[in-house]
Amino acid sequence: MSYETVNERFHRDGFTVLENFMLESELLAVEAELSTLTTRYRDRIDPEDLFYEDDGKTIRQIEWLNKCGEFFARLSQHRRFSDLIEVIFGEPSEHDNLSYMAKPARGGAAAPSHQDNAYLSPGSCSCLDILDRP
Repeated sequence: MSYETVNERFHRDGFTVLENFMLESELLAVEAELSTLTTRYRDRIDPEDLFYEDDGKTIRQIEWLNKCGEFFARLSQHRRFSDLIEVIFGEPSEHDNLSYMAKPARGGAAAPSHQDNAYLSPGSCSCLDILDRP
């Protein structure tokens, strides 16, 4: 899908879906790095940025992944993300927080309906890139 089409759909619908935004090999690399980080280098994650399911063992969310190692720092600054945001909003973008969320479909800890906008600075936005396979 062209960036022009993405822009049109976003402004018409308020969201857009991009399939195959990342290559399978890139997704495998992300999964491998997450596995290594969470099993061998968990001490690199600030405990305040690590959230668990109700069982206290299963990781539900990690904030600030880009501060947990070079791989995630590079991923968070990839032009593919900022180019997309710049096309939609028409101005330069800056990425600062790469998060991991692993809430399983129809399961996991309950979260009440909420808006994250209250946590954002004026002029900023939050983008959700769901990296999943059917």
